[in-house]
Amino acid sequence: MKRYAYLTYLGTDDYLTGTLALIEELKNVKSKYPIYVLIANDLGKKTIYQIETIYQIETKAKIIKSQKFKIPNEILEHNNQTGYSRWNRTFEKLQVFWLEQFDKIVMLDSDMLIKSNIDELFEKPSLSAVAAGKDYPGNEKWDNLNSGTMVITPSKLEFTRLIKLIGDDTLGDQDVIQKAYPSWNKNESLHLSDIYNMISGFEAYYVGIKKLKNIKIVHFTHKVKPWKMNKIYRFKYICSLVVRQIIKCNSFLGIKSSIKDFLIYCKICDQCSPKTK
Repeated sequence: MKRYAYLTYLGTDDYLTGTLALIEELKNVKSKYPIYVLIANDLGKKTIYQIETIYQIETKAKIIKSQKFKIPNEILEHNNQTGYSRWNRTFEKLQVFWLEQFDKIVMLDSDMLIKSNIDELFEKPSLSAVAAGKDYPGNEKWDNLNSGTMVITPSKLEFTRLIKLIGDDTLGDQDVIQKAYPSWNKNESLHLSDIYNMISGFEAYYVGIKKLKNIKIVHFTHKVKPWKMNKIYRFKYICSLVVRQIIKCNSFLGIKSSIKDFLIYCKICDQCSPKTK
């Protein structure tokens, strides 16, 4: 029997809502494979208690504790000084390569809306991912992978190789993986459609102008996540989205799709928020 699993990473306390929302979404689309959450060792005691007791029972997701490995202080300090401190925690996501108890893993970020079943991703080759947003105006030079959605065949040897590549030129896990696989952008067999990792800010353009249909995953990559927005902030976000997209693509169809997915995601996050438990 094939040992397949979905996996997401909970690296900070304030991502608990996003993690719970992702689990709920995978259940809603009737994914047939188990869901695992890789949790950081230094989460708050309350978060660890919630995810290991209450939510593990309620969601039926399984927990894997992150192994500690040392990131050079100069790299962490460099990120702090250049305004990229939030990427420091993402290095731990590289442990997905360590988990040889699985034959294949579909790794998903915890700030995603899963709109429909994506089990077919397990049939894709290892390191399949999306060069997310490559067709959006201004991104003409972007042709590399986004680590938000990845298909991985774990290998401890590969994990060891990746860890050795962490340096001043790697802000987080995505940079390390890009560095490890410099020819990925030329291997089209590994390129997934944007439907599997649609950057939320680009959705209106892809739907309205590129006529992309059947988007399966929307990725909310902006710094302030929907579950941290109050009603006023969400309203301002929608207004800003409408203005930006009218200027960019002037497509009512695309704007409607983008707003609809944002509101759906907000609703799921609100339902999964620990505050409402």
